[in-house]
Amino acid sequence: MNRVVLSIFAAAALFALGWAAARRSPPEAGVCALMTTEKLLEHPGIASEWADALRSGDSDEIGRVEGMLRDIR
Repeated sequence: MNRVVLSIFAAAALFALGWAAARRSPPEAGVCALMTTEKLLEHPGIASEWADALRSGDSDEIGRVEGMLRDIR
């Protein structure tokens, strides 16, 4: 349950950050350039989820986090 709450919070935070950054960025940069996997992993909560999944070595867990990243993007 905590992971679901974290995922929702992370998605909302990233949307807000992307929205704010897009408003400050030149129009040619766009939100897509700001929502790369590398940029998403700059968020501490998402980075922690990714690191935990990698440490677990569980392919299902890694797939779950990758799916979360795809959903956010």
